[in-house]
Amino acid sequence: MSSSLRGARGTSTFAPAELEGNELFDCRGPLRVLESVPKTLARLTVLMFNTLARLGSQSQEPSVVGAALFACCLLLAAACESGQAAPAEIPAVRPASPPTEVVLQGETMGSTYTIKIAVADPAQVVVAQGLQTKIDETCERINDVMSTYRPNSEISRFNNHKSTEPFVASEELLLVVTKALAIGKRCEGAYDITLDPLIALWGFDRAGRRTEVPTDADIAAARAHVGPDRVAVVGAALQKRDPLTTINLGGIASGYAVDVVALLLERAGFHDYMVEITGEVRAHGKNARGAPWKIGIKVPRADDDPTSVAATVPLIDQSLTTSGSYHNFFEAGGRRYSHILDPKTGRPIDSDLVSVTVLYPDALSADGFDTPFMILGEEKARAIIAGHPGMEALFIHAASPSQTVSQKQGDLNGGPFRVTKTAGFPAIDVPEASP
Repeated sequence: MSSSLRGARGTSTFAPAELEGNELFDCRGPLRVLESVPKTLARLTVLMFNTLARLGSQSQEPSVVGAALFACCLLLAAACESGQAAPAEIPAVRPASPPTEVVLQGETMGSTYTIKIAVADPAQVVVAQGLQTKIDETCERINDVMSTYRPNSEISRFNNHKSTEPFVASEELLLVVTKALAIGKRCEGAYDITLDPLIALWGFDRAGRRTEVPTDADIAAARAHVGPDRVAVVGAALQKRDPLTTINLGGIASGYAVDVVALLLERAGFHDYMVEITGEVRAHGKNARGAPWKIGIKVPRADDDPTSVAATVPLIDQSLTTSGSYHNFFEAGGRRYSHILDPKTGRPIDSDLVSVTVLYPDALSADGFDTPFMILGEEKARAIIAGHPGMEALFIHAASPSQTVSQKQGDLNGGPFRVTKTAGFPAIDVPEASP
C-alpha cells in the first residue's frame, strides 16, 4: 500500500480501508513500526494524526493544533508500550542426566536370564525394577507349557497322551510347534521336534547322563517313533499320527521366551533393553551409554567360564542365538558325543562346525534355525539364509571334528579355529589372545 502526507500546506489523502496490519505514517511518508501495537489503537492514532495534520494546514490557532498533536504522540507512545510484550524469562538449561541401567537377573529353564534396561526417566527406574516379578511369572508360565522336565507341564501331558485323538492345546504351544514344524520343513528335516525319544536315549534330557553309547538296536527302536509327519497342528489341537510319538521343544523354547519378555518390556514403555535367556539374546534401542548393545560369543570350549568370549557383536533391534556342540556332551571310548543329533542317523553330529550364531529380527526364528544349521553344515545353511532376508550367521570351525575344545580366550584370532560369516553379519570384535 502507498499513501502520502505532504508538507504543512500540501494536500493529504488517507483511506482507512487501505490500512493493513499496523502501518503508521508520519509527515515524511510511510513508516512501518512495531507489530506489537494493538490494531484498533493503531488505526485510531493514525486517523487522529492525519486529521490533525489536515486541520493544522487550515487552522489559525497553531498552538491549539500543536497541543493536540502532542497529545496524539503521547497516545501513540502509550499504544506502543502497551502492545509490546515483556520479554519471557529464559529458564536455566540443565544438562540431562545419563540413563540408568537397570539389571534384572534370575533362573529359568535350567539356566539363567539377564535383563538390562536403559531408563532415561529417573521416575521410571522403580517401575523397571518392579518388572522382575512379571518376568519371573512369564518364564514360569512358559516352563509350565514347554518343559519336558516338569511332569505336569502341557508338553508332558501331550507326550503322555498315548492316542491319535486331538489334544486341545494352548495358543503358546500351538504357535511354537507350528513354527518348529515349518523350520524343520525348510531345513530338510534337520530340525525335528519328535527327536524326543532319541534325546532321552542319548542322555541329553530328563533321563540323565550316559557313560556309554546306545546300541544300534536301541537307536533303531527309538527312531521308529520319530519323524515330523508323526505330529500335526489341527485347528486348536495337536494330533499324533503315532500314539507313541513324543516331542521336545528344547531347541526353540528359549528363543520364544526371549521374544515374550521383550514384548513385556515394550508394553511397559521401555524401548532400550537387552534380554538374554539361556544364552539367547534380543536387543532393542541402545544401552545406558547411548551405544549399541554388545553381545559376546563364547569361545567353543567345554567349560562354563563366562569370561571366555571369542568375539563381541553390536546388536540393535535384532536377536542373536547360538548353537554349539561344545557345552553338552559325554565322552566314551576316547570320543566325544555331542547333544546335537542328526535326525537322519539318530546319532550325534560329527563335524568340524562347532558353533553357529544366527542373527534375525525375532529370537524364536533365530533359535529355531541355529541347531539345524549345525547339522546341515555351512554351505547348506548359507543357501537357506539367502532365502530369508534379514538373516545372517557366523560359523566357527574347529581344526578337527574330534578336537577337544579347551583353548583360551582369543584363539579365534589366528588360533585353531576358523571363523566365517555371511556378508551382512556385523563386524565382530575379537579380543587379543591371553598370554
